[in-house]
Amino acid sequence: MTDIQHETTIATLYAEFVWKRVSVEEIADRIGIVDRDTYLRLKTEWKARYREISDEIRQAKLLRRSGDEKSYWQSKRETLRFQARKTMLLRTALTVVARRHWEAHRKLAAA
Repeated sequence: MTDIQHETTIATLYAEFVWKRVSVEEIADRIGIVDRDTYLRLKTEWKARYREISDEIRQAKLLRRSGDEKSYWQSKRETLRFQARKTMLLRTALTVVARRHWEAHRKLAAA
């Protein structure tokens, strides 16, 4: 593993790919091959981040329906939904990384 992979977190991946039009394969290539502990850490970070975004979306939806700043909360909610979609892209990339890891080990076992 390289030093870059040790520094890989959901926040750094999100910051790197948020404004780019990238595929899941490109993100999975960036993550590279990781060990089980790193994969589980990334998956846990992803779940925590997605839970935060989901809670913020729910709160913005409630605040959008009441109060004086309806347009602000609608805009905030749309921004959060965009973040949620990009975060889901990271989850799919983690699944691809896990699948690649499994296939590599399966080939080793067959040899």
